[in-house]
Amino acid sequence: MNLESDRRIEKYAAGLGLAPPLDRSRPLWEVHVLNFESADAAASLILRLHHSLGDGISLMSLFLASTRSVANPDSLPSVQPGLNSNQKKAESMKGYIFLFWRMLIVIWCTLIEVGKFFLLLLGVKDSQTPLKGFSGVEHSPKSLYTGSIRMDDMRIVKNAVGGTVNDVFLGIISAGIRRYLEQHADEVSVHPSENQGNLIVNGARKATAGKVSGQQKCTDFLRIRATVLVNTRPKAGLQELASMMKGGSQARWGNNVGYVIIPMCVKHFDDPLDYIRKAKEVSDRKKYSLEAPFSYASGQLVMKLFGAKAAANLTYRSVLHTTLSISNMIGPLEEVMFMGNPITYIVPTSYGQAQSLCIHLQTYMGKAKLVVTVAKDIIPDPDVLLQHILDALKDMKQAACARGH
Repeated sequence: MNLESDRRIEKYAAGLGLAPPLDRSRPLWEVHVLNFESADAAASLILRLHHSLGDGISLMSLFLASTRSVANPDSLPSVQPGLNSNQKKAESMKGYIFLFWRMLIVIWCTLIEVGKFFLLLLGVKDSQTPLKGFSGVEHSPKSLYTGSIRMDDMRIVKNAVGGTVNDVFLGIISAGIRRYLEQHADEVSVHPSENQGNLIVNGARKATAGKVSGQQKCTDFLRIRATVLVNTRPKAGLQELASMMKGGSQARWGNNVGYVIIPMCVKHFDDPLDYIRKAKEVSDRKKYSLEAPFSYASGQLVMKLFGAKAAANLTYRSVLHTTLSISNMIGPLEEVMFMGNPITYIVPTSYGQAQSLCIHLQTYMGKAKLVVTVAKDIIPDPDVLLQHILDALKDMKQAACARGH
């Protein structure tokens, strides 16, 4: 019964993606109370918010400012602090030679990533796969599925490769997508006259028994990229609402996010930890580039010069050429309550982007919710994709534990 209730909640939340637009003559938010028991909670509260109110950092900060710690009802919840920009500066200035070398790396990586960004705008699209959307997909009906992840499992994997939780997040998504595409390899075939991963989609599914090597080759040549939202505020991490609203504060309310384009490695590896290593290589290179601030500043510039419509078209065009979007949000470290009601889990998602697949990771109380939102006309089995991602983490943990981590 509780599992059925969970699906009812997920279907209700997914259905809000096609609900009538919020009335602009009224506050741009809605509160939906689903007063029936689920597997984890006695009731559910859904907040529907317009994107113009702020980005994920702003909205999460506002939400946390409205909650209190269950252990200490008089105190605000605690979150993992971000690294202070002054600390980063102090750590990086160990010598002028190191600083100069670091600047050269930043300039070089920025030029490369900005060049790729322009190629994206000029029309370099992802391969056509069963996960790739099309123009108008933002208006398609949605499906939403959630799964739970233990943060301790992700830490075991990240320690095995010397990476971060973000690296593990990208790695398990890459591995999960590879498994999903191999399962649906009958819908994808490499065009014989191309060698850059251009694909054609067959209208009907065909039997693919005994074509394992063909499946692996199919994923090896795919171009699949993710749009990853990045907070561009000088101070990283979640900010208190009071700090955001202060005049002159580094942490400002509103939409202060850029995005970076992450290539997803969907090749076949015998060692499951190789997906994390590949994700770490990409992440390390992105950390040295100014791609996120550039994407944010270019959007602001286009808006000032040509108006909001031109800026929206620019973003739409770049997002449409990629396959999926990814977001990772940090939540409270301890249990919190809202209006005296303890919160057992937090599930974020977003609608309206020109992609058929959106994946969120939301941490809370040492656990994480993995949220997969899809256009169900394109991806009819998001539960299968979700399970592939969860299974990829299991295999990576087993591989890490087998090596003594």
